[in-house]
Amino acid sequence: MNVKELEEFAEWENKRVEKASSKSNEDLIDSQALKIAEEYGEFVNEFLKLRAWQRKDKIKDIEITKKEMREELADLILVTFMVGKRLGIDIESELKNKINKVKNRIY
Repeated sequence: MNVKELEEFAEWENKRVEKASSKSNEDLIDSQALKIAEEYGEFVNEFLKLRAWQRKDKIKDIEITKKEMREELADLILVTFMVGKRLGIDIESELKNKINKVKNRIY
């Protein structure tokens, strides 16, 4: 999947969310922006399990944890794209600009 396909999916999913919701566009932006934080937290939670930095009763089978961590990262990316599209951001262009900045960093 490429960036354009992700953008198209985000646009499609945003329309589905709009149809199912009575929220204004501003409220949808707010709720989806908060959803980014939620998805990031879920990813970090799985990462903590992977590193065994959680309580023992929260740690699951390592393969299940890896699978859930991958799913949470995908959720994070998808919701981020949805917010970007809702805000009218050309995500592909912004990613290219950011990549160029990172390439020029000196470490």
